Amino acid sequence: DFCLSRGLGDVYKRQGKDAQLVADNPLDEVQAWGTLAIALQLSGSDNAAVVDAFLNAVGCSRKLSVEEVREEQVVPLGLFVQTAKLLLQGGRYNQARTILLYGCTIYTSATLFMLLGVCYLRLDELDDAEIALVEANLLDNRNSSVWAYLCLVCLASGPHRMVEAEKSLEQTLRLGQEDAQILRELATSFMSVDKLQTAEDLIRRALRKEALEAGGGSSTSTAGA
Repeated sequence: DFCLSRGLGDVYKRQGKDAQLVADNPLDEVQAWGTLAIALQLSGSDNAAVVDAFLNAVGCSRKLSVEEVREEQVVPLGLFVQTAKLLLQGGRYNQARTILLYGCTIYTSATLFMLLGVCYLRLDELDDAEIALVEANLLDNRNSSVWAYLCLVCLASGPHRMVEAEKSLEQTLRLGQEDAQILRELATSFMSVDKLQTAEDLIRRALRKEALEAGGGSSTSTAGA
């Protein structure tokens, strides 16, 4: 159910009314909600407002065929990515998975498959996580975050996959992984399997990155914890 659950001010209500006025035309309805989601995002509105508008767009788009949605690109790839990240950050993993599975039928995107893999990882569904991350890796084998999450899957799978985990870690570092949150998660996972030297190195990298960000730079994590 993608219905709105909260009032979000006059602009939101007006756009919502507009969307209802074109309900007989699903394509226009999707575009109305999608435009609203983008406008809310650009205006710095509450994340919940962006997510709600996007979910309405996705709900309406299901009235169309996948081919129509893909051809018209009525739900932009970037909106899928941003909303999935917000859902992940909010711990709404099942909802994020549903959105990403749908998005992956429309766009062939390494980022969408990576985020889908993260969803499965958070849900402790390791086989599905690996399938999604391998697909992301096939689409973009130079994405350091994909290698990082593959490393986490291998570590979570047991000691028999330690060699694969270490090779994946080597790749993510070689490709310049700089996300402090991901580096810390890797450190925690290696610490849990008594790879303390590796964990210490990862913590040091994370601290250096955080120090740089505190000095003026900034970055956004690939996906929520």
